[in-house]
Amino acid sequence: MFGRLIFFVCALLLAFIYGLATVQFEIFPYEIIRQAKNGFEAYKLLEDESHQVSIKKRGGEAGATPAITKYSPKAGQERLLVTGGFYQYMDKCPTHGCLAWITDRDGKVLHTWETDPVALFDGATGYTGELSPMNVYPIGMKLGADGNLTVSFHGRNIFPYTIGLAQFAPDGKLLWKKWDHSHHWIDVDKDGHVYAPSQRAIEMTGNFTGTFIGTRCPAGKINDEGIRVYSPDGSVVRDLWINESFIKSNWPGFIYSNPDGCDPAHINSAEVVTDAIAGQLPGVDAGDLLISVREPSLVAILGGQDGAIKYAVAGRTAAQHGPQFLPDGSVVVFDNRGGDPALGGTRILRIDMQTGAANTVFPQGASGPAIPFSSHDGGHVAVSPDGKRVMVASKQQSRIFEVDVESGEVLWEMAHCMNMTPYLQKLGKEEKASNACFRTYGAYYLENVPFLPAASQ
Repeated sequence: MFGRLIFFVCALLLAFIYGLATVQFEIFPYEIIRQAKNGFEAYKLLEDESHQVSIKKRGGEAGATPAITKYSPKAGQERLLVTGGFYQYMDKCPTHGCLAWITDRDGKVLHTWETDPVALFDGATGYTGELSPMNVYPIGMKLGADGNLTVSFHGRNIFPYTIGLAQFAPDGKLLWKKWDHSHHWIDVDKDGHVYAPSQRAIEMTGNFTGTFIGTRCPAGKINDEGIRVYSPDGSVVRDLWINESFIKSNWPGFIYSNPDGCDPAHINSAEVVTDAIAGQLPGVDAGDLLISVREPSLVAILGGQDGAIKYAVAGRTAAQHGPQFLPDGSVVVFDNRGGDPALGGTRILRIDMQTGAANTVFPQGASGPAIPFSSHDGGHVAVSPDGKRVMVASKQQSRIFEVDVESGEVLWEMAHCMNMTPYLQKLGKEEKASNACFRTYGAYYLENVPFLPAASQ
């Protein structure tokens, strides 16, 4: 009996030692365990496809239309371009839903974009998962001076989730599409060139070229991120890859500090520097790029031609999204995780790119409209034409609200909720909870809309 006990204890000890060796030296069955773990983590991220993507909640307080609340007479009067999605707002876009719409501040819809998803996704290859209106959604968009709408698309239950870009005429006609893994929030310059975060998968083992920094990705393949520039017809002009920028600009620490070895940068927005902004920042030129790099919590300005880092502020934010310039050259940014947890944990931060100084724009008080403010990922901020207000899209809270930059006062709000009955009827479903709130991906100030009649402007 005693001998069996000794044998059992020794076996446990040997198993323990072998387990330690498996992790330390990555011997069999390390790779099998690692793949199983990754598979389980990926499985947990899958969403239910019985309803369209981006639904945050159904029933309850969800309204039948995007409800408007005006808090202050200081609220702006500009029309807004609102990001929608397939099968959203089918009261206005009865066939495929509104990809986007233009609204006034009272909620009156002035224009919509509706497009056929079958034609849009036709010919797309290189993805695991189904590219369908149930799974693909618009995220970033920009209305050009010519009236054409450029849109970036993401996907759920699809790998890679970065789908690409498409451009639409005012009537929703597809002008061009590039399923090349561009993603997130984009910009279009005055000449119609499109600037978009871009992703490519590259084989990389050992160290990053030109550094002593290991890649730290067990699979040996990383998501390399950059900015892709397109001509007005959708052809690619150039790519600026961020890890190359870090190395040649002598900022290797931004690579080393990244917590995710397989997605070490994660760029999520680009804004083009205008002539007016260039005049506010020494050494910055029109055509340079303001970008957000999530993993090192970095906001930076890159040279528009060579990608060299001209300004960089890191550590003021945590997993931020969508920095945008104010008229004085400072930047407002959607800081996802750098805020006070008692107020929701998210904030809008203003950063001086020259000194690195920062102050909170919103929330500035412990109570009031739009508090708690909480969106652990995603989110967008747009600056008003006069630079005195910002429009905040809180992705995880299904709401868009306007804030005074100086005081932090909430001026106006729109709940991103709508009637799902036309969608349910289209799919032959009968359900009691016929209203839903959707994740919000952006609302943009508009000054001139060339295809709307003057009376609507």
